[in-house]
Amino acid sequence: MRIRRLILPLTIIVSILGILHWFIYQMTIQGLTEVPGWLPIFMIVAWLMIPSALLLSISPLHEKVLPLIMLGYVWLGTFGIAFFFACVQVVLLLMGLTVTFPWMFVVVPLIALWSLRINIFGPQIIKHKLKGPEFMRSLRMVQISDLHIGNTILREKWLSRVTEKILSLKPDIVVVTGDLADGAFEKTAPMLAPLSKIQCPKFYITGNHEYIRGGDWEGQLSKLGFEVLHNSNVVFPHADGKLLLAGVPDLHVKRFIRERESLPDVALKTSQEVDYRILLAHEPSSVFGVKSEKCDLLLSGHTHGGQIFPFGIFVRLQQPLSAGFKMINGILVFAHQGTGFWGPPMRWFTRSEIVEFSWE
Repeated sequence: MRIRRLILPLTIIVSILGILHWFIYQMTIQGLTEVPGWLPIFMIVAWLMIPSALLLSISPLHEKVLPLIMLGYVWLGTFGIAFFFACVQVVLLLMGLTVTFPWMFVVVPLIALWSLRINIFGPQIIKHKLKGPEFMRSLRMVQISDLHIGNTILREKWLSRVTEKILSLKPDIVVVTGDLADGAFEKTAPMLAPLSKIQCPKFYITGNHEYIRGGDWEGQLSKLGFEVLHNSNVVFPHADGKLLLAGVPDLHVKRFIRERESLPDVALKTSQEVDYRILLAHEPSSVFGVKSEKCDLLLSGHTHGGQIFPFGIFVRLQQPLSAGFKMINGILVFAHQGTGFWGPPMRWFTRSEIVEFSWE
């Protein structure tokens, strides 16, 4: 039954990918006097590698064919880069510029190799100073998001390195804003063990990928010492003030579990007098669900910053921002670019990040 449900969307995706690969092929051969015989064969194989990798990644053979999945994902990222430069080629042709050298053969592989560098350097520590009440000035909060543990090479060893970077910051609070895990629950849950080393107050909300994969991720994170914020909040007395930290499950949780909902106003509601309110929500667009309650800062993820340029442009069609800060309805919204990655182990014009917030 699951395969039947996939046939129509898979057919549409494969057809669209085929058209786009043909377009890239046509733009790539501009400037060639003779087309290499291997090139059309390569494009056909590459075209079929993307849906194959996506299907294999959710199959029981996942671990056995991991190199094939990685190859398909790397091409998926390279395909995005190639599509961008194919569009550049169109612009050059429309401008009447004579193309006498097949420059895409050089530029696309170089950019693809450059975008793989995140596997060498890992996530960067990024620090942001925010305006806030005086009592917040001695507080440091660290946000990680979209780690996608269980996805290809993102395993326990990688998470251990991320955890060590977090510990080096000596935060007062650590928050995880969803898509922490992206694998079968039974195999992936034990990979999250390094997070138990974080001893300060730590909080977790779900992203969409936890629901896509299924499993008791909230229970697992509770075992690791996290407080799960599910349309709920905690109030921290700090210095001479009170901080409210609230959280909601993924915006579209109802698609996966009918009896669950993402309710920002419920999460932010309190009978206590508080001086600063932070809402954790996986998607930036959750800000539009804050209607009656006050919120000073919304911390989100989900977008990956677009991960590979120019996909951030398409993210903006769905979300109010793809990365960084934006004031929306009087609320400062922050979109984390992701600590890990989804699919291609690649980034271009975006970064993997561990974000520290402090107030001034």
